[in-house]
Amino acid sequence: MRVKSLIALSLVSILGAADGSGLFIGGGYQQGKAQIQMQDKGQTTKLTAPLKGFGIQIGYQLFPFKYVGVKLYGFFDYAHAKGVEFAAKKNASGNPLVCQAPVVKPPVPGVPVPPGVVPPVGLPPGLPNVGLPNCQLNVMGILQELVGSNKPIAPNMLTYGAGADIILNVINNKAMALGVVGGIQFAGNSWILATPDFKDVALTYAGLNKKPTGFQFLFNVGGRVRLLKHSSVEAGVKFPMIRKNPFLQTKNDGNLYIRRLYSWYINYTFTF
Repeated sequence: MRVKSLIALSLVSILGAADGSGLFIGGGYQQGKAQIQMQDKGQTTKLTAPLKGFGIQIGYQLFPFKYVGVKLYGFFDYAHAKGVEFAAKKNASGNPLVCQAPVVKPPVPGVPVPPGVVPPVGLPPGLPNVGLPNCQLNVMGILQELVGSNKPIAPNMLTYGAGADIILNVINNKAMALGVVGGIQFAGNSWILATPDFKDVALTYAGLNKKPTGFQFLFNVGGRVRLLKHSSVEAGVKFPMIRKNPFLQTKNDGNLYIRRLYSWYINYTFTF
């Protein structure tokens, strides 16, 4: 009887307790897809590439109820996209900056012609009203010039911010917990290209506006298994929701967007 009592007490001890509150740190592998989209004069070109990297979380886990918990955390994701190639549009000279000659309008009566300026044929002497050159930039042509016309575009992604998840357990005792987890993340999202600095290009091709960082929020959902007291494994998918964060913008000839479509992940977490 004494042996049976000990076994019963052991089972109660193992199965009686639940997930506990505490600080946690976790991280793991992520894989998904990136999309590079170019909009040029009403036409849209989209290409996708594999996205591989890792994620890290540090935060606090709280279980106000046996089967319901909350996670509050900061996170950082890094991923690298496999090279994507666009057909670079350029003019005959191979320059992504295309300028049309300024428009010459009838001269202003009574204003003398400066030295070296020849008035249009058939017009009375005077100063021609010369407009500014009409220049157009091609965002893909500029980007290809940065990385080299024969090289693919391979951006690196950094996503960093804070998140909150809800944990719903179906099983929850000292030996293990099994349930689902999901929530929302608010973040900054930056894209980095392994290319020369944009400063010289911006000076050369005036009108280029680069926005490598934008606001993003993500939904994530997955499953969770805890083994014993400290270790748990989560696997799921996260979906960035903001689609229109331009990476490159020009005043009159198109935009370039880079975004993560989704990532699936598997994380190991240790709770203190």
